[in-house]
Amino acid sequence: MLLSRKTLKLMPGALWLVDGFLQAQPQMWTMNMINGVMKPSLQFIVNQITLYLTAVNLLIAVVQILIPFQGGEAQGSHRCPQYPLAGAQRVLL
Repeated sequence: MLLSRKTLKLMPGALWLVDGFLQAQPQMWTMNMINGVMKPSLQFIVNQITLYLTAVNLLIAVVQILIPFQGGEAQGSHRCPQYPLAGAQRVLL
């Protein structure tokens, strides 16, 4: 096998981390992101994001940076205490 299983599990997390840092670029905090990336068919969402551009971008960047550190199967399975029979895992954000 060219890559170990551990490496294959870490690669998506590394990509999410890079994506989070790319989201924090200065041009992503301007109206160019809205006008250049989003389509007119999403006008309601565009209007809401333009009202709270800094907050939305901060939320997106933080979530993308924290996703690789969320835990999960690689660190062991955790049952949710509210729904012990559902088999849901806790999110460690």
